[in-house]
Amino acid sequence: GTALGAGDGDGSSIVYSRDWGDALAGLPNLKRLNLRGNNLQTFPADGLADLGLLSVLNLSNCQLEGLLPRALPPKLRSLELQGNRLSGAVDLSSLPELASANLSQNLLSEVVPGSLDGLNALATLTLSNNQLEGHLSLQFMPGLVDLALNDNMLSSVDLSGLAHGKSPRLATVQLHNNPHLQGPWPEYLLGDASDVSTLAVLRCQGAALGAPLSPIGGGGPGLGLGLGAACLREVDLSGNNLNCELPAFLHGNGRWAANLEVAKLNGCSLIGTIECLRDVDNFRALRVLELSDNHLTGGLGALSKKLTNTVQKGVANATTVSAVSAGFGGSVQLHQEGLCCLTTLRLNGNRFDGAIPVNFPASVMAVQVLDLSSNFLVDPLPHAMYRLRELTLLRLDNNPGLDTSEYAEGLQEALTKCADMRL
Repeated sequence: GTALGAGDGDGSSIVYSRDWGDALAGLPNLKRLNLRGNNLQTFPADGLADLGLLSVLNLSNCQLEGLLPRALPPKLRSLELQGNRLSGAVDLSSLPELASANLSQNLLSEVVPGSLDGLNALATLTLSNNQLEGHLSLQFMPGLVDLALNDNMLSSVDLSGLAHGKSPRLATVQLHNNPHLQGPWPEYLLGDASDVSTLAVLRCQGAALGAPLSPIGGGGPGLGLGLGAACLREVDLSGNNLNCELPAFLHGNGRWAANLEVAKLNGCSLIGTIECLRDVDNFRALRVLELSDNHLTGGLGALSKKLTNTVQKGVANATTVSAVSAGFGGSVQLHQEGLCCLTTLRLNGNRFDGAIPVNFPASVMAVQVLDLSSNFLVDPLPHAMYRLRELTLLRLDNNPGLDTSEYAEGLQEALTKCADMRL
């Protein structure tokens, strides 16, 4: 036969046997082996290297322990070893045809330097949820599409070898939850020097990367954006110490705006205003925008500055508008026409001042979550707030100049779906 399966999905099971590899020795033509979910505990001494034609190997969740064997079947294209207790170093240099490797949820501590470089066919590399530490450098992986290094203990990462056209299909990079990851922002991925034109998803929240080097338009420190944002759909940089103005991918006058769906920069020590959002009419796909826990400044006066009947109709699909602790105090300029798909806008806990614009509610008639708490907003509250009948959460609390007592009863009667109302 060319395929063998005895996993948790087909009703069969293999219990621990030190000789389970011997049972496969008589299957030289085996091409696919799926033993996921069995209690195998250890690799055979030869690491299954005798299975010279094996292209698919799934030993996930098999309670495997010990070091990752270097002598694996040389023809492997798919390797799934996630959910075990494998330790030591990662070295896949003996697998030149490997296209997909999932080694997540193990106890792996390092990647042998250079052992992944030159794996031309490798498209998906998942090393998340391990104990990788120290420095990791990936320099030449031309076929790479998806890279997951999240939930480790890495202190520095050099992925410059994936930029500048060296990985022309790179679409997803996940570096989040590496709390010791430090250094300047890697601008070769998302910055003025970037040319990773296929990058669609970048997750790097929960790290400790510092301020980028390139300014936005010469107006002080900022996170610029080169060609690498052309396909950008999702970016999460929350929790990094960027200490800069709003990044250029939040400027609506660039070609990246049309595809951007999710942008999260909570707790990034962002400074300056968010006036760049006045040009968001190109953000046709934007669903989530979170800028909480920063130091941005401004008022809400321009939030619906250019609203028209057409604009109001275009924003009627918005389902969530919140606003999370950011230390704001400056002007917010949102041209609502481009926010027709918006579901989440987090700006609360800032230093917004002034009154909520009277025509703001009309621009978000389908809003479900509206959080403008912990700012410096003042009276009066627009009467049109009573028309936001899809609200499930409304927070206006902790605005010292906004007395909501006279509105409370009317809002409670009008907003019958609102289960969480804090005024």
